Amino acid sequence: MVESQCKETHIHPGTSAYLGDWFREAPCTRGEGFEKLKAYLTLTAGCALSPAFRAMAHFLFPKKVRAIHSHLTKLLEPSKHEQRESIPSAVYRALVTAEDARFLAHQGFDMSAVLRALWQQIRFGTFQGGSTIEQQLVRTLTANYRRTYRRKVTEIILSASVQEGIGKHQVLEAYLRIAHFGWGMDGISRATRVLGYDLSDIRPVEAAGLVARLRYPEPRIRNVAWVRLIERRTQYIL
Repeated sequence: MVESQCKETHIHPGTSAYLGDWFREAPCTRGEGFEKLKAYLTLTAGCALSPAFRAMAHFLFPKKVRAIHSHLTKLLEPSKHEQRESIPSAVYRALVTAEDARFLAHQGFDMSAVLRALWQQIRFGTFQGGSTIEQQLVRTLTANYRRTYRRKVTEIILSASVQEGIGKHQVLEAYLRIAHFGWGMDGISRATRVLGYDLSDIRPVEAAGLVARLRYPEPRIRNVAWVRLIERRTQYIL
């Protein structure tokens, strides 16, 4: 029941075409043991809470919701005079692997990741991530990077409204179009030009290195410590 619901609800039209065979199954149907349990909890929590969160978003933050969807429309529907390269599936796969492993099993927010981050904060006093790609998209569109609980809660609520009218693959595309990869590299088109990559024929190692820069943005002047971080992150993604 849950597996069929996962496929019907979360794999939007076009997702397989963008992500390829690697993601033809939703995370809730893959993996074993604890990972499968987490995906199951993510799915059920998302199905239960997302309608309420979407309603809250429209009630509490109507202007922000309208602004977010206006930005998304511009990102996903370029003008007639704008030439834009398509993003290959290798980049999408690297992004999901690195940033949001349960991307296809949630509806904008991952409750298991939220609870894990909350536990880390309570027990160790560390402010951990736990953000989904939708949350990162909301953060970038609203330009709110403050490390506060209020920002995090607002971000989670708004992330539930992101998928209204768009598919999962469009969430990935919109984020990559505006993501910050480093100095002078806002958006994937600009980043690939600066790095000298051919986006239409990008290799898996290049895609992984590109996505690694989301965690460790490239500085204006490279240094040994940064290069090592990128190498380790790239190997993790691969």
